[in-house]
Amino acid sequence: MKSYLRCLRAHRGMNDDECRMLSKSYLQCRMDKNLMAPDEMKNLGYDNTPQALAAAAAAGHAPSTNATTTNKTPEGGNK
Repeated sequence: MKSYLRCLRAHRGMNDDECRMLSKSYLQCRMDKNLMAPDEMKNLGYDNTPQALAAAAAAGHAPSTNATTTNKTPEGGNK
């Protein structure tokens, strides 16, 4: 968690891909150690399917192929 916060500070508050990967590994670690309920990474905003990448590109975002965010409601619809 501290490395993620350092990354955010280094990138001036922007959630850069490097910082997102740190966040993703932190969440995976929590799930591995049963500190949070297991869930799919796509449900946590780490969806890198071709459809999600295309949707992000169409929305004007330039995500890397490593990670993207999605805006989904708990019911699975778009915000």
